[in-house]
Amino acid sequence: KASQLIQEEEEMHEEKMRLIANLIQYHSLIGDLDKCESLVKKGEKLLSLSQSIAYNSLFILATTMYLIDKAETQQAIDLITQNKYLFEEVSAYPIIRLFILNQLAEAYIKQGNIDESLEILKLSEKYGQEFYAHRKNVFFANLNVLKAACNSSNFQQFKDSEELIKQALNTYHELLGGEAKHKKQAFAHLILGKLYALNKHYEQAKEQYLRSEEIFEKLLQNKRIEDVSELYKSLATLGADMHDQVLAQKYLDKQLNIFGFDHPKTAEISLYFDEKKFILPL
Repeated sequence: KASQLIQEEEEMHEEKMRLIANLIQYHSLIGDLDKCESLVKKGEKLLSLSQSIAYNSLFILATTMYLIDKAETQQAIDLITQNKYLFEEVSAYPIIRLFILNQLAEAYIKQGNIDESLEILKLSEKYGQEFYAHRKNVFFANLNVLKAACNSSNFQQFKDSEELIKQALNTYHELLGGEAKHKKQAFAHLILGKLYALNKHYEQAKEQYLRSEEIFEKLLQNKRIEDVSELYKSLATLGADMHDQVLAQKYLDKQLNIFGFDHPKTAEISLYFDEKKFILPL
């Protein structure tokens, strides 16, 4: 309603930007990427008109959430890099800078650029320690999950990564008021499942993946986001690891029904089945 009202005003670019950024965040959280796209286009037109560093930065943060959900990680990285001057000036709103750094780290993780991500997370943690009085907050929960994601292929750091995610899940539960309040919780269970699968703790991996799916099912109005595709791929390939044709078929079908044959994760599932010489019945 506020957004509709303010469109009638000729100026007030800053307030329009703030409303658009908040709406993008909301629609991103429920997976409504089509709504995000139209809002991003509106916000892009305001970037050169709005004089608010804070609200412009908030718009960049919200837009990167949308781009990462679409698997457009390079676009997210480029957007943050091109607007770096904004974040260096938001001294009055350091929390925006902190969350943007975490978004940047997540984009690099999903590209497989772990070294770059770890450097950004070190910087993010340094700023976070300076800003927050204690570590029990959502920012550090997000940070811990990302640190664990960086180590998800490192056998030697399994215990440390497992503990980081369990701490994060406890923090989410306490501060968000439950088990299925935010899709970051689903992402944390997904990463924990990957850690277990890597270490051949298949039943524990399955349990975590299914918990992740349960949260996504509850929160998302539209499941066509990249983390859901990654989850379906993880469950389908876990089926191959466990020689469970029912599990593999179920999540291959879900991947196909929502994301289609031409999605990169569909090809990755097929390649994994070939590598494992795992054949599904026709």
